[in-house]
This record gives sequence, structure tokens and C-alpha cells, in this order.
Amino acid sequence: GSFSDLLDEFYSGRERAERMRRVSHDTTKTVKTLRDRQARKLSQQRAELARTADREELRKRGDLITANLWRAENRLAPLKTPQQNAAAAYKEYKKAAAAEQHLTKLIAEGEAMLDYLESTLDSLSRVTSEKEVAEIRRELTAAGVLRAPKGGKERKIKPLGPMRYVSSTGSEILIGRSNAQNDELTLKTARRTDIWLHVQKVHGSHVIIRAEDTRPDDRTIEEAASLAAYFS
Repeated sequence: GSFSDLLDEFYSGRERAERMRRVSHDTTKTVKTLRDRQARKLSQQRAELARTADREELRKRGDLITANLWRAENRLAPLKTPQQNAAAAYKEYKKAAAAEQHLTKLIAEGEAMLDYLESTLDSLSRVTSEKEVAEIRRELTAAGVLRAPKGGKERKIKPLGPMRYVSSTGSEILIGRSNAQNDELTLKTARRTDIWLHVQKVHGSHVIIRAEDTRPDDRTIEEAASLAAYFS
């Protein structure tokens, strides 16, 4: 309406954002600590996995010793027989092979957890109410990332549900506020005829355009895509 109104809206908005940063500070700090710890753990596991890469050399060593037992007497560990040296090489080979399989599984799980924590930080960076922070904390607790409150009691809050917008041509657009809401929107809320949007290879909200039997108009798709970009 006026330049004064514009300034009032700007500063009140900035104050709201600062207040929410204070409210979400502890949760954000905790998740960042967990994220950094998970990243270090992954780095160590990848280094361990790299050390199993030469396991085939151990198997070849065992094969060579077995094939040349009669001439290997002077080339092996002096306190072991050739057969014992071969068995030791095979044992180390099997140990390295088992370690590779175990570490590969742990790394895949660790990468998924790191991605989840990064996505949670993204959601926390865009919260606009204490309810949203509480929902994210509840989600983290349910996932086993955070400990449940002492005494097992947690303040009950009514789920907020996804953000709802209406395009300029009247189509309903739903936007997830968190990982849990993104999954709920995509796997349960969305119908076969709805349109799903998400920024590629970037953490952000899942966006659903409610559609019936006809494809949404280009204006609605463009506005929904803009929302997906904004909430990422």
C-alpha cells in the first residue's frame, strides 16, 4: 500500500525469522553435530573399505604357496610351515572379503542417514513456527536420531499438515514441510492423476499439484515449480 507498509512488513518479517532461528537453534545444533559425526564415520569406513581392495593378492599368494609347496621352504615365515603360510593367506583373504561386504552395507546405510540429516537441516532452515520445529523433533525421535524426552512424555501437538497454496488459475498445490511430510505426500496423499515436483539432486520439499483427469495448465505447473525451487 505504501513505502511505510513495505518497511513495516520487511522488518516484522525479519524479526519473525530471527525469532524462529532462536527457537530452532538447539535442534539445528544437535542435528549438525550428528551430521558431522556421521560424515567422519563414513570417511573412516570408506578408508577401511579401500584397504580391502588388495585382497585378491592374498588369495593369489595362498594359491602360489599351495602350488609350490616343495620349493617354498625358504621364502616364507620361518615359524610356519608352507601349509600354515598358505592357510594364513587364505584366512586374511576371507577376512578382507567379509569386511568389504560388511563395510559396503554400513556405508550405504551411513550415506542414507547423512542424506536424511542434511535434508532435516534444510527443513529446519525454513521453519516458520514452533510447531514445525516440534514436528521435526518428533520425526527425529521416531527415527531414533534423537532420544525420547525423559519420563517418556512428549508434549502432544496437532500435526500441521502440508502447506497449501492455490494457483492463480485455481488448482490446489500441497508442499511438504519435512521429510515425514514429503513421504506422506508422495506415498499416501498423492493420487495417480496428481503431478509431483521436486528440485533435482537438491534437498527440498515435495510438491503435489492436485489434478483430476486433465493435465494442469502451464501457469499452474510453472507456479508449482517455482514453489518447489523456493522451498529447497
